[in-house]
Amino acid sequence: MNTTSAAADLAKRAPFVGPSEDDGYARARVTGTLPEWLRGTLVRTAPMFGASLPWEPAHFFDAVALVFGIDVGGPEMTLRWARLESEVARAARGGRVASAHFKTPNGRGFLQRLFNPIPRATDNTNVNVVRMGSDLVALTESPHQWALDRATLRASKRLTYHDDLGRSGIMLAHPVVGSDGVTNIVYSLGKQAVIKLYTHDADSRTRKLLGAWKTSNLPYMHSFGLTERTGIVIAHPFTVKPLTMLWSDAGFIDHFRWQPERGTRLVLIDRAGGPAQTPREYETEAFFVFHVAHAFETAEATVVDLVGYDDVRIIESASTRALLQRPPELRAKLRRLSIDRRTGHVRNELLSDTEFEFPQADTERAQGRPVGTIFGTAVGLEQGVLTGDIVAIDPRTGAARRFHEAPWIFGEPVFVGKPDRTRDGEGVLLAVGSHEHASALFILDADTLDVLARAEFRTPLPLGLHGTFLPS
Repeated sequence: MNTTSAAADLAKRAPFVGPSEDDGYARARVTGTLPEWLRGTLVRTAPMFGASLPWEPAHFFDAVALVFGIDVGGPEMTLRWARLESEVARAARGGRVASAHFKTPNGRGFLQRLFNPIPRATDNTNVNVVRMGSDLVALTESPHQWALDRATLRASKRLTYHDDLGRSGIMLAHPVVGSDGVTNIVYSLGKQAVIKLYTHDADSRTRKLLGAWKTSNLPYMHSFGLTERTGIVIAHPFTVKPLTMLWSDAGFIDHFRWQPERGTRLVLIDRAGGPAQTPREYETEAFFVFHVAHAFETAEATVVDLVGYDDVRIIESASTRALLQRPPELRAKLRRLSIDRRTGHVRNELLSDTEFEFPQADTERAQGRPVGTIFGTAVGLEQGVLTGDIVAIDPRTGAARRFHEAPWIFGEPVFVGKPDRTRDGEGVLLAVGSHEHASALFILDADTLDVLARAEFRTPLPLGLHGTFLPS
């Protein structure tokens, strides 16, 4: 079975079925009662396999981006969606995309690779969408970010940064957006990889360098930890020597090698230390991580909570061929890494036996303290049936609550805090459910996981990755 037929087949199966039109609008059938204070729009991205395109991706992370928004509140709830018109999406209609992708070969011939050893980076921003000042921005792991039109959700312009951090540097898809601006990591490749922590005001497109770390073995990075004092690079032992990527037509991730005997390095960059500082490195056992849940400081330690895997099998399991044989298993365990700043010792403890992914927490209310609840979703097979449940874990006790509603498969739950809340975790979860012929938005009480309201659409939406809520 070739990759194209596999991707086309996946496009017909839940939870990967998407709208048949490139853009559109639908009204919901709403049941239940919404909180009076909940008004705004949930905006999300999703990779979407499309049988209509002659080019098809070899991995879930390479599928062409779909952006959708659900308007919450008022007399009715509505859904809007748009296929993101990136350079990759336009080229895909011709059947050949000569860009670097997560796993799909970049489609360049021998002479193209000979004279241009570094392929053009993807602009298929299918991983996340965040608000940066007046811009609504779709992101992936790339130098390219697309600003979206808020009314249509179509790509309107590429963001351009006016600084000396490098236009070709790869920015992570999980910036930390707070009241003090936007903080993220960008890295550049050469004989060594240079990993830079930067910040900028939400409406500014001039990045300020906070610190940098140089390494001969670049770790794969999807997110990072951030406290009020420290940026935390999680250098697990899934790495690549940058020069081995030159002249290659292989997918980006296929250059990386898993070497658990090397252990994991935690690299701390002082946010106030200045570009000339030397980052501090600490070692712990090997694990693989996509997502950080929360980071904070205590009097003695820098602490990061994350969901970690024992190895990197999750990457291959999300390839197109693998997904056709078996649904995804998005299940990792919540770990807490506490770095004692005096002794250098790293305490690596398992906080819960419950497996899940896409962690969310009320970090705004926590204000640098430990959070009381971490939310997420557990996707995988249960007695041969694919399920995707919302979970809520108390990191203090490891106790977990679960919301299950067959046949819906849920992606990342987005926490929305009650405006006048007096404790962290008081609010709702917005959870989008995918089904073969429909989709639905569930509004759950974050304390109990009870359903307050649901909005069902006759338009299917594929399993999404990340998004944000824009209050009215």
